[in-house]
Amino acid sequence: MSLLINAISALGNNSGIYPLIARDCGIEVPTKVVQTYNQNKKDSAIMAKHATRERALDEYSTTAVWVGGVPAVEYGFNKFIAKQGLNGKISYKLFENNEKKGDKIQQSLDINIEKFKNTAPKEVAELEKIKANKGLFKKFTTAKYVAALVIPIAFMGVIIPKVNFLLTSYLMDKDAKKGLLPEKYLKNKTGGKLNIVSTDADTRTKYDNLYKSGKNTQFTSLNSIKQKNNPSFTGFSSFMTGLTHQQKMAATDGGYAIGRVATSRKRNEAVENGFKMAGMMYLNFIAPKKIEKGLDYMTQKLFGINPALDPKIMANKRFLALVRSNKLELPDKQENVLEFLDEKPKSLFSKIAAECGEVKYLESGVRDPGTFVDTEKVFKLSQKMNKFASDARLSGNVKSYAQKALRAKTANIAANIAISSTLLAVALPQAQFALRRTLFGSEVDPGLIQ
Repeated sequence: MSLLINAISALGNNSGIYPLIARDCGIEVPTKVVQTYNQNKKDSAIMAKHATRERALDEYSTTAVWVGGVPAVEYGFNKFIAKQGLNGKISYKLFENNEKKGDKIQQSLDINIEKFKNTAPKEVAELEKIKANKGLFKKFTTAKYVAALVIPIAFMGVIIPKVNFLLTSYLMDKDAKKGLLPEKYLKNKTGGKLNIVSTDADTRTKYDNLYKSGKNTQFTSLNSIKQKNNPSFTGFSSFMTGLTHQQKMAATDGGYAIGRVATSRKRNEAVENGFKMAGMMYLNFIAPKKIEKGLDYMTQKLFGINPALDPKIMANKRFLALVRSNKLELPDKQENVLEFLDEKPKSLFSKIAAECGEVKYLESGVRDPGTFVDTEKVFKLSQKMNKFASDARLSGNVKSYAQKALRAKTANIAANIAISSTLLAVALPQAQFALRRTLFGSEVDPGLIQ
């Protein structure tokens, strides 16, 4: 049962990576590959073969880098930083934080050194070493975060598509020489290479003129992106510090989108890639959270059940027992969060916050002085737990209420995965194909028609 609850919890965490992986690898990519084949087959079976192979290689290799690229780069840099005698996992935010409780700063390098010098001497020694080598640590950390963006973006936005395009060009040339490609896509050999051209001359001429004149804002903006595809990464160390894995994936996705537009083989492919990437970013990172909020709101209004908590918390027997006895201990204010976590590390709330990744404790039970705690997020968790506890007690039967809420949350998570996956795997590709037909008058992937 716990494995099932953990799986439901992971899929329902729209701030984590598991819903993205489930949608992307399990539903979106296979569906898109099938649709790509069916769409291109309307024009040519041989072109469908090339389009399908290219799409499958692109989607799965990009997903591997998208999910694992940032942590792999950071892991490598942390190993390198460790060889310099510094702990690369220590939060960069401890250098910059000015979060206050009244007039006092709550978290910083100096404050944590003083606060934990007796309870976590080993970790404090690491902090002191970083303080003594602040300039070096900042340079390494900045390099780590910049590389964690640049390297995955370079692979997803440039290297993978370029290699894929070269493979397609090589294989299509072989098919052309065997006489397998439709004649309408070929013109005379130039320099020993076969060139593939669009058959819709009127459409091609129309959009060539629009593109050159700058009257079509879509093409103009995309051309601008192509000309300015050398983004500055100044200050990204501060931006990247404290971001979740999913937020870093979103950051790389933005660069990936620009790279895909910039490396498109033709203008038509750039337009289609821009449309597709914008839709994917919205449907991956924004829409699921909005859908979750809407489904939870409807459940509350229609059935009087509060499904806002993580399934693991609603299924926690100790939590339900404390709710029934009204003995659940929670921080009452955001400025009291750190004090609560430090003074009550064995409390259920502190343990749940640690399981959610909001705080890290050492084996001794002392809060890790090298990590930064987002007290706003921790306090929001406290508020959610308090609201659920209040609603459950008012229902008159805490256990029954929690079971209903768990079933409702499970149904909402399944519905969210289904809705967002359908939008990504079906609605977006169909909209993309419709755009292709409307603007370019073709069923074939524009990158194959050059």
